[in-house]
Amino acid sequence: MDMIGRDRSVFCSEGFLVLRTCLLRGIVCSLLFSLSTQVQARFFRVGLIPNGPVYSCSTCHDSGGGGPRNSFGYAVEEVAIGSRPFWDAALAALDSDLDGFSNGEELGDPDGDGLVDPMLAVSNPGDPLSFPVTPPSLRWVAKPKKDIFWVGEIISVEVEASDDEGVQLVLFEWSRPGQGDVSAFTVVDRQPPYRSGWSLPHGAWRLTVSALDSVGAASYLPAYDVSVRVPDPLVIELLPAPLAGNGARRILWRGGKGPFQVQRARRLASAVPAWESLSTTPASEYLWTPDLEISFFRILDLGQVSP
Repeated sequence: MDMIGRDRSVFCSEGFLVLRTCLLRGIVCSLLFSLSTQVQARFFRVGLIPNGPVYSCSTCHDSGGGGPRNSFGYAVEEVAIGSRPFWDAALAALDSDLDGFSNGEELGDPDGDGLVDPMLAVSNPGDPLSFPVTPPSLRWVAKPKKDIFWVGEIISVEVEASDDEGVQLVLFEWSRPGQGDVSAFTVVDRQPPYRSGWSLPHGAWRLTVSALDSVGAASYLPAYDVSVRVPDPLVIELLPAPLAGNGARRILWRGGKGPFQVQRARRLASAVPAWESLSTTPASEYLWTPDLEISFFRILDLGQVSP
């Protein structure tokens, strides 16, 4: 009896110890599982955050997936339920990392309506050292209304640039479309007014204007494409054509675009001859009655010169 009792006692005691060990192990396992699930990154939530793929799991965690949550991650955890959408105006209005920018401003959706503004810079809403860098404000002040120019014409442009951090420079770059980003003509302007002018060779050209501030943020204007052409040569032909016995002559020419302006100078000896306009006509001829003085003529093609 005693032996049996002891055996049972030992058995019961051993069974109790085994059971207690299992229970303790269960508690430890449950605790470890609980701790692991608390810091586990939920990858599906990346797609529920505006511009979420930019920082991926680091948007909510200090060291990516599985790391401790950052301040934004804690804000998300308070409102997120499973895989349901949780991004809204309230979460967007918070400044989780206290860097002076709301979560929405840092993620490119200031209103929290789920519509991302592609023009806004993106930063990490859970990192106080990451915040949106606002690029300079850049706009056209003067730009030609046409996109076809003739060789020898000056193409003049002017832009306005401003920035809270200060504008470092404005860059004007002319390049050939379809030939990469290789710039053929570049002007760096460091002081306003930001303007420049060029006389470009024949062909297609693209102007890119950018502004850079003191912290490295840049902004760009839409590219301005132009075509520079070579005017058709004008061939002037003077033919005698007496009319009504008064010795009138017809000045004939061919080529060009028109309308044309007929100009006359009495002498060509001076460095800048004094040309006077006689007539503007869409036709390619002008009737002229000679006088006693020598006259020199030239024909301007108004369709191929700047207005």
